[in-house]
Amino acid sequence: MSRSIKHDPPSIARRYGIYHPVHPQPKRPPPVDLDGHNAWAKRFRTVLRRQLTDLGGEDNCSHAEQALAQRASCLIVELELLEGRFAERGGAKNWELLEYGRATNTLARTLKLLGIKRRPRELNPPNLRQYLGAAE
Repeated sequence: MSRSIKHDPPSIARRYGIYHPVHPQPKRPPPVDLDGHNAWAKRFRTVLRRQLTDLGGEDNCSHAEQALAQRASCLIVELELLEGRFAERGGAKNWELLEYGRATNTLARTLKLLGIKRRPRELNPPNLRQYLGAAE
């Protein structure tokens, strides 16, 4: 004699984990510190300040430039965190390197939009007499 869903719903429900879920719901994460006093927020503000200084100051930047500088600063801080994790563990997994590469490319494109410039390094450094003469 076969059972029908109509006559025995608990067994079907149990089979599919409706009444007794196999994987219980995860607990909610702890509340996030949004007051801006954590290490991430402090580093973000420092990097953003430097970005805006490179662009001529906050008063000389358009709203779009400020928004791009914020996004670039966020990426820089996150990439620094990833680099720290890689150093702690002595390396990275393949998928982590892919994510790191994507974030780095996104950062490079964002900085290019902001107008970063390549500044060639001087290949002929001054000799000792020129260096000492400039110091006086």
